[in-house]
Order: sequence, then structure tokens, then C-alpha cells
Amino acid sequence: MKGLEITPEDIRKNKDLAALSYVWVFSFIILLARRESPYIQYHAKQGSILFAFSLLFWPYAPFRYGEYVVLALCVFGFIQAAMGNVYPLPVIGDLAEGKVHRNSFGKMWHVLKHTAIRLVKPEHVTPAYRSDLQKQEEERLREEKIIVPARIAGQEEEKKISTLINRVEEEEKEIGWLKDEVKKLEEKVEAMAQPK
Repeated sequence: MKGLEITPEDIRKNKDLAALSYVWVFSFIILLARRESPYIQYHAKQGSILFAFSLLFWPYAPFRYGEYVVLALCVFGFIQAAMGNVYPLPVIGDLAEGKVHRNSFGKMWHVLKHTAIRLVKPEHVTPAYRSDLQKQEEERLREEKIIVPARIAGQEEEKKISTLINRVEEEEKEIGWLKDEVKKLEEKVEAMAQPK
């Protein structure tokens, strides 16, 4: 956050308490109790906003799914604070810093809109997800253009090698037969060469 001088010493001393500021009502308590630590204030402000959202979502059944988003952001914020990171949560970080702009609400509206659509129509695919699928398909086709010709060439080489192995085996059999014939002829020659 702007105006906060967060030092490594502050992070080292206070990261456990900063992580606890993402645990529901503790965010307000920690925000009010530990004003001397900029690191705790940074995370406690984000935790307080998440706590406020959870209170707004809970009474209304259609928005209860928003609780899952709040919970996920709380877990993510808890981990970041415990690791000693100064990380602004999406949209929540902007709200905590007081620099809310139209783009922040646009992102939030996009997420909420597609979440609501998914509740009614589970097979709904968001434009971002569709774009990711198209990129994956393009990557797969690109790899296929490289891999398939190599695989075909490899199969052709395997066929050639197996053909050569078969020829070698046949020739070895023929050589074995010829050796037997030579041996028989040698025996006949020896038998004819012996005096009677």
C-alpha cells in the first residue's frame, strides 16, 4: 500500500498475526489493535474487506456461492501473509488501498456474471476458458504436426529394420543349410578318398 513503509523486520516479527487477520472477525480486531505495524495493517485491511463481503453475502441465498470466493481469497491471503509476501488480492487489494476504478468492478462483474450463469447452466463456458481451450487445441495441433510425421518416419524405419532382420534370419538359415550340405559333401569326398 502506498504510504506504508513495510520493513523486513516488521514482516519477520508480525507475519503470523498478519496471517490471522484473514480469519473472519479477527481482521477488525487486529486492524484496530496493531496500528503500529504497516505489514499487519496491509493484510488486516484486506481481511476486513473480505469479512465485510462475507457478511453481505451470507443472508442472501443466491449470493451464498460468493462465500466460496471469499473463503478462497481468505485462504490465499492467509498463505501470502504467513509467507511474508505483500500481495494485493484481486479487487480486494484495490478496495483496501482506496484506488477503486472501473476496471476493478468490471473484473468483479465478469466473475459474478459467469458464476451466476454457471449456477443456472452448468455446461456454460466462459470466454476466457474458451480462449484457453482454443490455445490448447492449437498447441496440440502444432505438436501433432511435429510429432505425427516423426512417428510415421519412425514406424517406416521400424518396418525397414524388421524386414532386414527377417532377411538376415533367412540368410542365416540358408547359410546353416549350406554348411550342412558342405559337410555332407566333405564326408562323401573323404569316403571316396579312402582306399578300398
